[in-house]
Amino acid sequence: MTTVTTLKPTMIGKTHVEAVFAIFTEADQSDYKFADRLLEQGIGCREDARELVNQWAMLEYPESVTTNKKGKPVLAQGSAGIQARTRVLARCFPNPPKAKAEPIVKPINETVDTEESDGEIVRGKADKVFKLLVEFSKLTVTEQVRFLDSIKSNPVEA
Repeated sequence: MTTVTTLKPTMIGKTHVEAVFAIFTEADQSDYKFADRLLEQGIGCREDARELVNQWAMLEYPESVTTNKKGKPVLAQGSAGIQARTRVLARCFPNPPKAKAEPIVKPINETVDTEESDGEIVRGKADKVFKLLVEFSKLTVTEQVRFLDSIKSNPVEA
């Protein structure tokens, strides 16, 4: 087991490490949102906090610290330190929920009443546009956008 005496709170740029560590400790023990307080300390996003939260976890959970092949202190996989690091990052910078991709067009009717060239109305005939919309709705959102862009750039003349 490696002791973490080399990691001491210092001033890194505009970030006051002791204040950031105090926020991390509080975040580890609470569900309060801490992003605004971290922003005041110069930590604006998860990537900015990653190195500091690692250092904090090593100081808070010294039993979780091991050394890697280069002799550098790291948190052991699955340790309490790793769990605390993950918990703190999630509480300070929660990920927005992933939106489920919705099709751009949702077909309404499968059949339509059509008027033949002789004026006769045919009820319930399968609609070609509906079939296209069904296939279109099966595309991913990215594919739908790409398809719509190609239609706009290459309009079909009637």
